[in-house]
Amino acid sequence: MFHRLGIIQALLLLGMSIVLVEGNRSNRRQRIQSLLQRHEPSNQISRFTFESPTLPPVFNTWVRWDSDVWNATNTPQPTISIYDQWYYRDDQDYIQGPFPSSTMLEWHKAGYFRPNLKIRREVDNVYSSLAFYQRLYGRVPFVTGAYPRAILVATSSSSTSSTTSSTTTSTTTTTTATTTTLPSRLHWTEVHSLNEILTEVDSPAREDEDVPVRGDGIAVEDYQNEDEDVDDEAVECEGEADCKHPLKDGSIRLVGGRTEEEGNLEIYHMGIWGSVCDDEWDRDEAEIICRKLGFPGAVAPTHGSRYGYGLSTIWMDNVYCYGTEDHITDCRFDGWGINDCDRMEAAGVRCKPKPPPTTTTTTTTPRPKFPMTDVAKDVSIRLLGGRVEEEGRVELSFDGGEWGVVCGDGWGVREAMVACRQLGMVYAASAFATDLFGGDNSTRVISGISCKGNEESLLECDHDQFGDVYCPGEGREIAGVSCTDTQADLEPDLYQLMSSTHLEDKQLFLLQCAMEENCLAQQAYIDQRTNPNWQMLTRRLLRFTAAISNIGSAAFRPFIPKSAWEWHACHQHYHSMETFAHFEIFDLKGNRAAEGHKASFCLEDNDCVGVDPHFDCENYGDQGITPGCKDIYYYNIDCQWIDVTELELGTYAFKMSINPDYKVPETTFENNAALCTLYYSQMSAVINNCTFIRP
Repeated sequence: MFHRLGIIQALLLLGMSIVLVEGNRSNRRQRIQSLLQRHEPSNQISRFTFESPTLPPVFNTWVRWDSDVWNATNTPQPTISIYDQWYYRDDQDYIQGPFPSSTMLEWHKAGYFRPNLKIRREVDNVYSSLAFYQRLYGRVPFVTGAYPRAILVATSSSSTSSTTSSTTTSTTTTTTATTTTLPSRLHWTEVHSLNEILTEVDSPAREDEDVPVRGDGIAVEDYQNEDEDVDDEAVECEGEADCKHPLKDGSIRLVGGRTEEEGNLEIYHMGIWGSVCDDEWDRDEAEIICRKLGFPGAVAPTHGSRYGYGLSTIWMDNVYCYGTEDHITDCRFDGWGINDCDRMEAAGVRCKPKPPPTTTTTTTTPRPKFPMTDVAKDVSIRLLGGRVEEEGRVELSFDGGEWGVVCGDGWGVREAMVACRQLGMVYAASAFATDLFGGDNSTRVISGISCKGNEESLLECDHDQFGDVYCPGEGREIAGVSCTDTQADLEPDLYQLMSSTHLEDKQLFLLQCAMEENCLAQQAYIDQRTNPNWQMLTRRLLRFTAAISNIGSAAFRPFIPKSAWEWHACHQHYHSMETFAHFEIFDLKGNRAAEGHKASFCLEDNDCVGVDPHFDCENYGDQGITPGCKDIYYYNIDCQWIDVTELELGTYAFKMSINPDYKVPETTFENNAALCTLYYSQMSAVINNCTFIRP
């Protein structure tokens, strides 16, 4: 009985709770609906509001703090100049972009871009190659610096009346991705907004508009080469026409030397000082520089940034002069800003002193070289600061005295070969002039070390100064080396040279690629400028085969990195070395009578004995010469000759030099050149009596 009453009470309590729950739910629903009906939208509900992105997709959304709650203003969105928005055309002809300069620069550093990559800026309406833009900028166009104005396609049409004639210029805007070559005429203009491209090409910039700036905030007129010396004196002028830079384009100067007669060469172009690369740099170029600077002549050309690091801007490379030009810009070179060099390859000169005035006594003469045995009887050497024991900065101690570092002026491959040999580390892998291995605060004990490369000790080399020395440049050029126990050794095949020599007469019409590479004598280029029928003229060529064997224990590799190789359209492959071989003819008095110039080379394995070939120029392959292989340049290849059209008949000395600038280390340089006798007659040419010598 009591059990049934308990069950009934429990059921009654459960029913009452259900009724209460349903009532509460109904009440809450009614209150919520009432609130929603009375609700008015307000920004006070949330502390954040979100907007759609208007910049590159790297930013998903832009966050704005609510001004009433946080008392803050909107975050300003960065503006990217139309000069810094880049497009490129990929391998499948698709257009990619726009991308900011910073992104393009990182991709370029990673080696993604080739010189023939088609790119354009937002401000341009024509696609051009990366190499074309580099010629315009004088550097990689994605880095900070001055940049050219908008590049626009322009066409011209003329209309004539009975009294006057006028020319009307119109703009054609490229809207498709089918442009493959540059137009016959480009129009350059200041562009302050993208709409100007689409409206009128020739409209002048309005004064009330802002000057466009780069993505990094640097305007055109604000840019300045960080390595350039700036004159603090302001140029006073009355009108805009008088306010011109006091320096003319092409001005030259020598920097870093101990006296005014020596130093690295710098040239002024596009408002920026830049260095000159030492490829193909010899006495002819040095004579022109010294005469232009007012000196009576040149003592010697210098290589390898002898007077300190060159500037980051390198204006000229592969300068090729005959010695008769009035200015270095009259010589042939690759083009403004086109180079494959770094700051350790600056060219320089040592000039003869100016004659003393009649009222004074003496002038400073160029510093001579002295044997190191004149200042010490013994020298100890060690390497410090490297990651491994085979590399580091070179420190010397003379006659048991204080240890000190070596100035990097003139320090190169040959000096490194001697240092590694003295250390017992056999061969040199690289030579450095840098403070990356430390030594900034160390004593400089010697400068201007100059070796031939075959010495057993640095004590057998020459030097400039000892003790209290002057180090040219920025003071951070400290001699260093990296040593190895294997190395390449190149040697020309004398039999191939002698047996393949012959004469050939060829019209200039068939030598177009050769003329691009400066492989002909000076008269050919004079004829090209002055004779309207120059294509029909004939040049006489001394042809021969150059077969280069690697008899060493390691592969011979190019000096420059693969990313800096240059594509050559005539040969349809990349060139990895610009100064691999040099050909010369001397008269019996030792004067150079003719010269063979091959601007660049592609290194590959053509003939191997007992080993498999590893290097091939095709398809952007790796380049070099494997031990046991030959790289053969047959006589029928462009530029494998010396132009002897103006050479008089007779007997001469012929010289073929391999690795003539000592840019790449080898086991020895004593067998890198062939010196032969040349008999030149009206009908034939014979080369014989060849021996091995140094370049």
